[in-house]
Amino acid sequence: MATVEPDIRPVYHFTPRQGWINDPNGLVYFKGQYHLFAQHYPHDVRWGPMHWLHAVSDDLIHWQELPIALAPDADGMFFSGSAWYDADNRSGLGTVENPPLLLFYTLAGDRPQSQHIAWSSDGIHFQYDNQNPVVENPGIIDFRDPKVFFDPKGKRFHMVVAAGNHVEFFVSDNLRSWSYTGQFGPEGNHCPGVWECPDLFPLECEGRTYWVLLVSHIRPRESGGPKTQYFVGQFDGRSFQCTQPEAAPVWLDPGLDNYAAVSFSGVPFPLVIGWGSNWDYATSLPTQHYKGQMTYPRALRLLATSQGLRLAASPWPDLSRLSSAQPTLVIDQPGTTSALANPAVIRIQAQGAFQVRLSNDCDEHWSIQLSDDNELILDRQFATKDIFWPETPDDVFSRVRISRTSSPSCSLTLFLDRTNIEVFADDGLIACHQLLFARQPYDQLLVEGEATVTVKDLTGDAIILD
Repeated sequence: MATVEPDIRPVYHFTPRQGWINDPNGLVYFKGQYHLFAQHYPHDVRWGPMHWLHAVSDDLIHWQELPIALAPDADGMFFSGSAWYDADNRSGLGTVENPPLLLFYTLAGDRPQSQHIAWSSDGIHFQYDNQNPVVENPGIIDFRDPKVFFDPKGKRFHMVVAAGNHVEFFVSDNLRSWSYTGQFGPEGNHCPGVWECPDLFPLECEGRTYWVLLVSHIRPRESGGPKTQYFVGQFDGRSFQCTQPEAAPVWLDPGLDNYAAVSFSGVPFPLVIGWGSNWDYATSLPTQHYKGQMTYPRALRLLATSQGLRLAASPWPDLSRLSSAQPTLVIDQPGTTSALANPAVIRIQAQGAFQVRLSNDCDEHWSIQLSDDNELILDRQFATKDIFWPETPDDVFSRVRISRTSSPSCSLTLFLDRTNIEVFADDGLIACHQLLFARQPYDQLLVEGEATVTVKDLTGDAIILD
């Protein structure tokens, strides 16, 4: 296995202090701070009995890890879910003066999976609702990951739960008593396997309101492993209807390292974070004290394209706009190799085919190129490929190929953060996260083809590194 320095961590992507981390849970803006909860096993760097990690941030860049919010007990362990700030104390679990923060989670153990509530008056210390479970298991094996949201039209609370090969919907007026209202799926889905970590939120496009349903799927490793797809349609207060059927799955992220993405509650637009790894090699990553990280936050929009309605993503906040004091390097000569800061923001303006290669002195490199066929290719075949186990004959874990329908000219922004990179292109219609572990940091950049590259050095940026 490839090895890296034990203290190399991404700077602006969240990682746990120690132990294992996977799906984000309970993303919520509460009393002036962003709260991140996540599936966590603090005692080893492998998946184990699931706890809920808890961290807070003022700016989505710097995170402070708090005490574990939920820990396994005799009743079971705590699978994924969501959070809701009950500002009007509709649940009655807090007071009008001090409304509660509610966590909705799946209790998993010897009993069938069911949905429960924990609540807190200070946002740190949680206790269990004496009415648990608030949603009983309907008699199926996989029944988990409750996401609670509010319908501004119907003015009621709703919950969407993954239920095997579909999702089910529930409604409540007080966040504690829930009634079944309908389901979506499996019709209209082109990705086999168990559904996980659903989310549902409204977005406007060209003066109309649509609802977008996110669903994550654990796919076979020969297909590239887990991904998150989305459906566009309407929500009538009882269930979701897909009004834009597709011939194939439409992915939130075409890459290999973004799973179980869900949105923050308490934010006026869909702001999502995903697990920045892949079940097929997550335990093999060359980090010693922790395993796993989150993707960088993305703000989502809905755009009309020639292929139909599509989600577009923007980094939030945009690191390239936070500070203008850092050094900027402009490369406009093909065949030029330049020193590369890491972390950095890399902007590419291309008029046609190009390749940008990041490398180090260990003969490792990662590249992004636009082919003559207007295909965007992210290639980590020679970027310590041996850690991305298991390998497949067609290099399914090495290359990401994205066909473009827009003109050959291309504008891209790359956010390089030591051990990973996020690529945004075509006004956010392409948004891809990829792990880039290397024996040494990538510190060289080569440009070939019809492209001008601007590199913004973040290594000394006080806003990022404070």
